[in-house]
Amino acid sequence: MRITRLEAIPFRLPRRTDVRWAGLEMGIGNFVLVRLHTDGDVVGLGEVNPLPDWGSDHGRQGGETQASVCALLSEIVGPAIVGLDPCNRTMVRRAVDRYLRGHPYVKASVDMALHDIMGKVSAQSVTQLLGGPARDGVEVSHMLRLMPVEDAVAEAEAAWGEGVRAFQIKGGVSPDRDVGLICKLRERLPTSAVLRLDLNGTKRSAKQVRAELGEALELLNYLEQPVEGVVELARSTRDLPVPIIADESCWTVHDALDLAQLGAADAFSIYVAKAGGITGSMEIDVVASSTARLCDVNGGFESGVGNAANLHVATAGRSTDLPCVISATALDDSLTSEVAARYYTDDIVTESFTFTHGTLHAPTGPGLGVTIDEERLARYRVDD
Repeated sequence: MRITRLEAIPFRLPRRTDVRWAGLEMGIGNFVLVRLHTDGDVVGLGEVNPLPDWGSDHGRQGGETQASVCALLSEIVGPAIVGLDPCNRTMVRRAVDRYLRGHPYVKASVDMALHDIMGKVSAQSVTQLLGGPARDGVEVSHMLRLMPVEDAVAEAEAAWGEGVRAFQIKGGVSPDRDVGLICKLRERLPTSAVLRLDLNGTKRSAKQVRAELGEALELLNYLEQPVEGVVELARSTRDLPVPIIADESCWTVHDALDLAQLGAADAFSIYVAKAGGITGSMEIDVVASSTARLCDVNGGFESGVGNAANLHVATAGRSTDLPCVISATALDDSLTSEVAARYYTDDIVTESFTFTHGTLHAPTGPGLGVTIDEERLARYRVDD
């Protein structure tokens, strides 16, 4: 079997709410769907949601856009891999790396499609390709975006009522708001609620974090990326009384190795897109499990195709036991929740994902296990 054509399709989903966090102003929901065609009539699917104004420590990674991803896939990646065997992922990935430096979102979409093809050819789900399920389902953490305290509490209570038991609190803009929200959530939610404050690297030092949050730190289960850079993150991990999750500091397996060697985080946040795909995500998982660290699978709130990849990684990963900040993929006529993990009001796949009691389940069909709804794709594509 040989790759015959790469198709890159930009589309946009309607959002339930306007998602913002510190360092993200342009919002979410601008996707690129990849179809990797073969001469064996098998088509592999991949998808990413580029975030042009969000990225890694000190601006070293990120900055990809819907337009840049489409252009690089069409002009560089496609010609580089046509004629190659899609089941030889190593060869295809090397060909892409030879012609394109960086751009992990571009590479992630192709890596997903390669896994989808392999799963379809071998009649296995991606979870099975990765070694089989390590857990029955993926616990979801609902993201509370930057919004007023009472609005955030009301959203948390609604999500709790729909089964979610873990929350990621976006913060870093106003310390008073962050402290007030943490305290209110502890008052209004049951004591078993898992609270994780994400500061998106907005603070200079652990001293500043402690000075601004004070006793509210003790009310958290986790603190995500309080500062930029592995040196300051190591100090935060040592000096602050709450487990630290590395996100902006952990894009690749090399980042994970540095973090582990410096003791700069207690846990890693894996994004399939920023890791360059499913392959890179599982490499980070190996580092985490080998160094007694946990992971979650986070993301840019992908559509059903990319979210299927998220769920397969989270289901198969040895260390991915933290609640995951990902979408509950659902169609507008088949809602699985009104608020909990709902960031869009529709999708381009043919079926909603199974979401019960705050837990998402990876699709079970071959490959990623999803099929494109062609009518919905035509409705939401933006290049026509």
